Amino acid sequence: MKESRCNRAEDRKGKLVAFGSNEYSKEELVAEIGSANIMNILGIETNKSFRNSSAYIQGWLSKLRNDVKFIVSASSKAEKAVTFILGESFA
Repeated sequence: MKESRCNRAEDRKGKLVAFGSNEYSKEELVAEIGSANIMNILGIETNKSFRNSSAYIQGWLSKLRNDVKFIVSASSKAEKAVTFILGESFA
């Protein structure tokens, strides 16, 4: 993959990216929102997968209590990732 699409080092410059850190939580939140969207778009979402994704998203959101606006940013980043992964025909 193209480095400019995947390299978020600049976004995290000087920030701790250890498991459970705010930066790690943000990445997990983007990934899970994207995953949930892809499952829905492809028609493979189930009640169980929806509940699991919802719980996972809530868990990472709870780590970001001090950054309540990040859900909007995370959703935008996830949408861009989904569009890239699935191509424009699904967008």
